[in-house]
Amino acid sequence: MKNDFQRVITNGYIRANNIMLISEDGEKLGVFKKDDAIKKAEEEEKDVIQIGFNSKDNVAVAKLMEFGKFMYQKKKEDAEKRKAQKGKQMKEVKFSYNIGDNDLEMKKEKIEKFLRDGHPVKILGQLRGRENIFANKLYERLESIEQAFVDMSKSQGIKKEKKGYSVVLFAKIKQ
Repeated sequence: MKNDFQRVITNGYIRANNIMLISEDGEKLGVFKKDDAIKKAEEEEKDVIQIGFNSKDNVAVAKLMEFGKFMYQKKKEDAEKRKAQKGKQMKEVKFSYNIGDNDLEMKKEKIEKFLRDGHPVKILGQLRGRENIFANKLYERLESIEQAFVDMSKSQGIKKEKKGYSVVLFAKIKQ
């Protein structure tokens, strides 16, 4: 939060001599000299908050609004951006070659949920030590999972990993 306050340039700290003022509603108020813009803000009991800079014309673009309200809106927008970015993370589902049928069905339901939400899913089939002799059984399980989701996902194919096999499924875009 402290860094947000340091990044926002307000009132007398704006370096440009000319300021393009914009109201809270987004309406352009015009280009003012720096001192005139600050006086206008003081009259309305608001702040001049720089939101951009036009280097070609040497004019700062600033919003005329209360600083606290601006920071609140900025904080909400940042939270929305973070939420949107977090939404499409790679999900992982792991199992071994000797997973039971009911457990495998539960894993498939989880994979289906992830794909419906738009997440890519990495399915890891793990082998440990002597289990490597059952690699073909694990490969067949991964093939069956890949075929089960062929209608709702795209696959990169099954790949050999250090300790087993994996397949990545990408959700098909709904149109």
